[in-house]
Amino acid sequence: MLGEEIFLLCDEIETGSWIYSRLGDGHFDRLRAGILGDKRKQNDRCAEDNFEHRKSSLNDRHSFTARQKMSIGYFPTRPISIFSPCGDSCGHSCLTSFPCVDMPAIMLILSNEEIESFLTIDKCIGALEKAYKSWDEGKAINRPRTDLVMPSSTEAGVYAFKSMEAGLYDPPIVAMRINSDIIRWQQQGGRVIKTKVPAAPGNKYVGLVMLFSTATGEPLAMFPDGVVQRMRVASSSALAARYLAREDAGTLAILGSGWQAGSHLPAMCAVRNIKQVNVYSPTQANRETFVKEMAQKVAAEVRPVDSAEEAMRDADIIASTTNSLTQVVSPEWVRPGIHLTCVRVPELGDETIRKIDRLVIHSHQHAPENYIAGFGDEGIESHDAIDIIRKGPAQARESKVEHPFWLESPELRDLVTGRAQGRADAHESTCFLNNIGIGLQFAAVGAAVLSEAKSKGAGHEIPTDWFLETVHP
Repeated sequence: MLGEEIFLLCDEIETGSWIYSRLGDGHFDRLRAGILGDKRKQNDRCAEDNFEHRKSSLNDRHSFTARQKMSIGYFPTRPISIFSPCGDSCGHSCLTSFPCVDMPAIMLILSNEEIESFLTIDKCIGALEKAYKSWDEGKAINRPRTDLVMPSSTEAGVYAFKSMEAGLYDPPIVAMRINSDIIRWQQQGGRVIKTKVPAAPGNKYVGLVMLFSTATGEPLAMFPDGVVQRMRVASSSALAARYLAREDAGTLAILGSGWQAGSHLPAMCAVRNIKQVNVYSPTQANRETFVKEMAQKVAAEVRPVDSAEEAMRDADIIASTTNSLTQVVSPEWVRPGIHLTCVRVPELGDETIRKIDRLVIHSHQHAPENYIAGFGDEGIESHDAIDIIRKGPAQARESKVEHPFWLESPELRDLVTGRAQGRADAHESTCFLNNIGIGLQFAAVGAAVLSEAKSKGAGHEIPTDWFLETVHP
């Protein structure tokens, strides 16, 4: 097989299975070889004619030898058949199958910027809806989030390592999401604000998603979690709004002008015909900058307002997207026909939640288990480690965290599968309580990221073998 030539017309290659070749300059060049749906019948005579035709016209074509492809033979390889459409050279509808060659297994590395360039809200919503249904059918598994917390050696605050995982049958992947954070809590305007400190080199944060194949066990991709994080939260909120918000909802109130606000606004516009968006956040410069940015991304009129109360005026949907650990949504704002969503439970508070007619929560897992240095070796349930740390080691375990009154409400997967009713009428007040993030979201959206990246030729390849071993683990 070595030395046999393979001819590919770059402008005729369709999206499909991926092949990788090593050119003379030593760089990987991604090529896509696909099978056209209506050209699956192969005719031997036609294939032979087409092959000879292609050999005779190589002026504008790339010609590689299998030896060139195998010059990177340090890595495990897998056989891949290369197909190219026959075209009009022989007058038949067929495919030419070229000799099977061995290609190196690769792992895809992506950046936030690359993901943001191709990942859409619609793709995320579709991937999540499918995943929630699979979970309900027993065709997906989710492992709840856990947090490991210890004193930070370099910053005031704590070090926190957060992880969550999930697996899907279709596509056959497992996703692991981790965060390695320096965290501070501070009082601000009578509220407790949780802040992640960008303490990594270059004043950056650390959050990663890794995808693994459940067919071979090999790693498939790795990328920062930032864009996926904001998209999966907003897409889950939008998916819930599809079932809970009024069909004629036209005015959206956004509280906050940060990372999550920037994804929730277009997400809500994706599931309802939003005509006006009222944006409030405490810092005028921030909300005005946010409005200018968002006005370029949605068809709705986006305008800044000077108070939260003004943002609520005529609002059909309220999205609280702040980093506050105390209430920001007043119970007085709950009125007939309204739909509420949040990114943190404390943003709403018990009083507001109790006034809701129909409540759906993300998961029946109340809170992550926190493993805190100096507090014993068993996990302690809490939404935020500061609640445990304030009590001190002696009292933290004595006073168990009470499960909130809303914990028995239907989950989002119940809503998606129809086991829980959506909005019953136009007068109901509804709410999606985004009480905790789950690994299933990262598996679903991560799989969509991998699929889109492959179809668009995004990312950087590295040999999978760098992450494999011959030693029995």
